[in-house]
Formats: sequence, structure tokens, C-alpha cells
Amino acid sequence: MTWLYSISDVSPDVRCFRLDLKTAEGDASERLAVPGLPLVVFFRNGEKIGEIVGQVNPKQMQRVIAKHLSGIQFPPETAPSAATRPPPLPSQGAPRGCQTCRMESIIPMLPSHPKDGMTYVQNTVNVQKLLSGAEGCSYCRFVLDTCKRDVLLFEHVEAVGGDITINSQRNRGLARLFLEGSASKPGMKKTERFRSRILQRPEKTEEHFGGRLVPRQLDFGRYQRWLANCVDCHSTACSNQDATTDAYGLRLRLIDLNAYCVVDAPKGCARYAALSYVWGTAKRLELVRGNYQQLRSVGALSNKCDEVPKTIRDAMLIAKSLDFEYLWVDALCIKQDDAADQAHQIQQMDKVYGFADLTIVSTGPNSDSEVPGLHSPRTTPEQAACRISNLELINTPPTLSQVLSASSWDHRGWTLQEKALSRRLLIFTPDQVYWHCNKAIYAEDTQLELSRDPRNLGKIVEHYEEYSAELRRIYKPSPAKHALSQYVSLLRSYVTRSLTSQGDVVKAFTGVLNSLRSELGTHHHGLPTLEFDAAMLWQTAGHFPGRREEAFPSWSWAGWRGGADVELNEGGLKPVSKIIWWKMGDAGASPAHVRLIPGDAEVESYTNEFFGVDSSTPPPRPDIAPIDCGEEPKERPPRSHILRFWTSSARFTIGRTAVRSRGDTCSEYPVYVPAQKDRGSVSTIILDRAWLGGRAEDDIDMIFLSRVGGADQGFKYDVKVWTMAVTWSGGVAYRVQQFVFPLRLTSWESAKPQFRLITLA
Repeated sequence: MTWLYSISDVSPDVRCFRLDLKTAEGDASERLAVPGLPLVVFFRNGEKIGEIVGQVNPKQMQRVIAKHLSGIQFPPETAPSAATRPPPLPSQGAPRGCQTCRMESIIPMLPSHPKDGMTYVQNTVNVQKLLSGAEGCSYCRFVLDTCKRDVLLFEHVEAVGGDITINSQRNRGLARLFLEGSASKPGMKKTERFRSRILQRPEKTEEHFGGRLVPRQLDFGRYQRWLANCVDCHSTACSNQDATTDAYGLRLRLIDLNAYCVVDAPKGCARYAALSYVWGTAKRLELVRGNYQQLRSVGALSNKCDEVPKTIRDAMLIAKSLDFEYLWVDALCIKQDDAADQAHQIQQMDKVYGFADLTIVSTGPNSDSEVPGLHSPRTTPEQAACRISNLELINTPPTLSQVLSASSWDHRGWTLQEKALSRRLLIFTPDQVYWHCNKAIYAEDTQLELSRDPRNLGKIVEHYEEYSAELRRIYKPSPAKHALSQYVSLLRSYVTRSLTSQGDVVKAFTGVLNSLRSELGTHHHGLPTLEFDAAMLWQTAGHFPGRREEAFPSWSWAGWRGGADVELNEGGLKPVSKIIWWKMGDAGASPAHVRLIPGDAEVESYTNEFFGVDSSTPPPRPDIAPIDCGEEPKERPPRSHILRFWTSSARFTIGRTAVRSRGDTCSEYPVYVPAQKDRGSVSTIILDRAWLGGRAEDDIDMIFLSRVGGADQGFKYDVKVWTMAVTWSGGVAYRVQQFVFPLRLTSWESAKPQFRLITLA
């Protein structure tokens, strides 16, 4: 479509845009290549005037342009040379301003418009060219200043000579520019992209999505307005139905912010704040038996007490400035040397944070970190501003998800439940303060407040971030989600976090499990009992035999150190399982059901057809308690780890030639029905290469877990089976991995499965 370039040279009404196509590097990446696109849309002055769906040719495009622009003369289709081809940016007559950053060409393309969200233009420039251009262009300097706010990633992009892309958009009539940085070296993967923002600073400061200058010191008036807006406008999503700690069944201690000491929560207490922070290795004052009476005396925690860590001292000042009388802090409200007190408080973490009117978050690296901007001005770089085409633009600090993804606070295992269970978070970071509740996010640098906001939290995040789904996952899951979806979302985040003691892996998630208890039931080693069949389908994106934690059973996610993504069954399909799970309990305890069995209906449906077993084999009686083996030998797993259940089991063959690599240590391998390799693979499995290489045999045992698919419509071919690969030791099965995708029931039947009483630990 090179004729478009020719027209754009002589007509200011026709503009060429570079399309983000997967073309070859170099000159070809700047061609306007339309034929591969399914849709071409035409705009005039920001208004859509036409579109072509499907394959496009020059004549079609010429007809649309001629219809709306009379007098246009279309030149013959002659391709200009590479040396004379115009740049892939909109132009009005001759190029305007600096040809490196091209900000003076980009900004006029952002007219005010009432509709939401359209990318107008993009300019990609090598970072070295931008650095050279900054010597004589204030706009290049402005772009660089914005990028440098993400110090580490910018330094990497600069070191390897990467690119910076300027994406200009408008949102609700306001200009927005996103600066993306990326870089790669030969033989290296592309680096993580950073994204800095430039926002329009409107004349009317209340304009939604407008940029704001962040004050150098804390603005408590703004934080009080955020809190008041949430209380007044967010209804039950962010409020408690129970009015007091008594009604909520809470027995806890609090810091009295007027008496500066630890007290028992007063009868009828209706309002307190909580603190969420990183303990770190800094020396800190803790409540223990030895100082219990001392810390309950008036003035024990006043400013005169040098032992109070700076983070806790600052949180007390912040809470009092926001008109709170009480503050809950774990180190000073739980006896740290009293196991019974700790156990009681851990079991009520969902209530402690769930009832708090506000959770103050300090993202500092340890408990002795001061809150930036409280005692002295923030030390982060001040925001830069510039004016182009009568628009005032300012660069902004990182978004909330960017800040949290880089913070120590959001990488600790314990803080996940503190974030998830809190109704309202006031998050203090070096750059600015953020608000995050169940209905909204606010930031000091962006006008996001609406007194009556009809949007859900997900839509607000989408407008604010316009970033990857991976980073948006950092936000609190909506309480409106189904409980199982919340469990999966939170678990996915939790397993990537760090714990000082791996023995705390279930304890640090107990608050989340308790908060979902009304819908998901109690938990057994971290898996909710009312959705036990679905919870058993958790997967990791790799196979990590070296991460096994023997203190927990292999069938639980808690039995493996984190670092991989956790998924339930793919496609969101609800699994159907007829397995009756028995837990053995501690020594001396009788076997018991993991979940209640609804009468005899489930037992009667324990059929050969459901489990894919040949009809000549009589089905078992899974409702009869499995035989107790008595005292277990020392080398056997703890009884509390053991599940016993009847299911079908079959062997499958793992191909030794990988389908694809899955990271540094793992690969994805094909799976075959034994002796039917010529019919092709029936699924794939991700395994550690060294682990598979150390196995003498190619076959592995699989046990049936559940089914999904169209059985109710009678289409047997569409029914799929979720299974678990296991290895055996002394008659006990241990989880290895699951197939990447479920088997067809017909493939499972081809492997000739048999009923088997499984002891899984």
C-alpha cells in the first residue's frame, strides 16, 4: 500500500500509522502491510468513519478515502525506495520538531474526545539515540527522565542498547503516554518490559484520570477523604455487617493510641486499624511473658520508648492522624513466646484483618523502616513536567502493581492473607500513597476518585493500569467472585512467596482458608474439604522433585516449596468425582471421611463405567472404612498425611523425546497408551529431565481423580479424565505430576484400568 505514503506527503488529511506486525527486522518492520489484518478501521478527527472486514486491497481503501475526502488524487502504485520511505508516524505536512522523540508530532494526535481508549500512534527509538537527542531536545530529556524512574530496568535497557517505545493514547479526553522499554541480546530472552507513564495535567484538577503532582510530604486530608468516600459509597462490599468485635467473636489486644500501651480490646469496640509490614531481621520490641505487664502500663509505647521499631511508631502516628483510637500490630498484640496464644491468634487472622476498619501497609524492607514523607520530605525524584501543544504533561511514579511487584512486603508469605482479608488498604511506598479496597483503587498521582463509581474493581484496574494480566493479579480478588475462584487466585499468588520457615506454609494461609470456610468447608492440609475433588487438581508449571517438603503430604500444594504457578483444572470446567476420600488422622484416631457423604447415592454411582473399568470387574464398596494398618513403621509417612480411597489405576508410557523445553530443568514429554505408540500421544506431561533420565522404565502409574465433559449429553468421546502420576514406596503412593491436559475417557479405557485401593501420602 505504498500509495498511502505518497498521498500523506501532499495531503494533511491522510496519515499513515505503523502497525504492530510480526515482520522481519530492519526496513521491513516499517512497512504498512494491511493484507494480513482481519479488520481495517478509518477515523477522521477521532471519529470512526468506516471499516473493512477481512482481506483488504488498495481499491477498497481508496473508495473509502475518496468517499470522505473529495478531490484526492491517487498516485500510481509505485514503491518508494527504502531510503525515501517516510517514517511510520503521522505527519501534517513537513515533519515537526525533534525527529528522535517526535513528541511534537505525537501530541497533536491526541484531541479531546468523549469516548474511551484508542491508541493513536507509536514511536520506537533506540535508547542511545534518545540519549544523544537529549543534549539538544527538552522533550527527549523529558522522555528519558520518565523512563529513568524505573532505575534498574532502564539501566539494563541502556547497557544492552535496547529500545524505548512511546505509545500515545487518550482516555476520557485526556492525553496519556506509556513509555515501554525492552532489550535483548543474541542468545538471551527478551527482558521484562518496564512501563512508565506520562499523564495530562488538566486545568480542572478533578478531571478523571488526570495527572497530579504528588506532595513531598503525607497529605492526611486526602487519605481521610478516601476513607470517608469508601465508608459512604461502597456499601456492604467494604463494610462489616457485625458492628463490634464482640459481635464478630474477636478476643484480641490492641495498642491504645491515647494511653500508648497494650490493652485488651474494650467491650463493644467498633473501630480499629491494623498494621501490615515486613518484620525482617531488624531488632524489634515484642510482647512476651516477661514484659507483658510493663507494656500494659500507660506510656510504655510513647515516643520516649526507643525500643519501639520505627515502622510501628510511624503506624501509630498515622492511625492517630486518621482519628483511630486503637491499632493492632502482631508483634505487640500476640505473645511471641506463648504457643497457645499464637495458635489462637493465627486461627482468627481472617477476623483480625477482616474487622479492621483500615489496614496500614508499610512496604519498607523491615520493621525499623520509616514511612517516607511522614517526618521529612520524600527523597524520590520529583515529577518532571513539560508543555506541548497547549497540553501540560507530567510524568508519574510507578503504578500500584509495579510498586508491589518490586516490594519486599508483597513477596512475604504472611502478608498475602493480610492483603486479601483486609477490607481497606492504605499503602505507603517511597513514591506515593495508594488506596486499595474491595471496590476501588486510588493514587496520589492520578485522579481516580468518583463519589458514585458504577464500575467494578476489575474495570478500574484495567483503566488505571492498562498493563499485563500478570501484574493485575497482584490486586485483591473481588469478594463477589465464587469462593473457589478466590481460593485459586490467592493460592496462585501465595505459592510464589517466601517464608522464613517452610513449616508455616499452611499457618500463613489459614486466615484465607478460614475466610472461605462457609462456602468451601474446613481444610485438610490446605485443601478445602467441600471442594476437595477440584482442589486435588492443582498443578505446577514445572516438575520440581528437589522442592519436596516431607513435613506435608505430596498430594497437597503445601508439600512442595513454592516458585511455580498453581492451576486448577483448565477451562474452568467443574470436575465430577465419585471418589470417597478417607483420612487416617493421627495415631489412635479412626479413619474418617474428608468430606460428608450425601447418603448412599454416591456409593451406588461408584460404577465401572464412570471409572473406565471393564464391566467384568466387580466395583468396590468405597463406603466401608479401609483396614487400619495399626502402628506404622518409622520409615512410613505420618498417619495424618495418608489418604485412602478406591479408584481406577492404569499404566502409561512416557516418550523420551521431549515435545518442548519447559525452563532450565524441565521438558514436556508425550504420553502414550502402552503398546499403542503408533496411534499417537494421548496427552503430555512436564517432568524434570534429570528425574526422568534416572528412571529405568518408561511406564508410570496413573490414578483416576475426576471427570469433566459432556457425559450428560451422552457424548462419551467428549468426556475427559483428570489423573495423577504416582510413584510407590513400600505400598504407599506419592504424587509426581499431572498430565498437562486431561485424557479422553476412551484413551483411559484403552489402557485397561483396574480398581485399586490407594494409600496416598
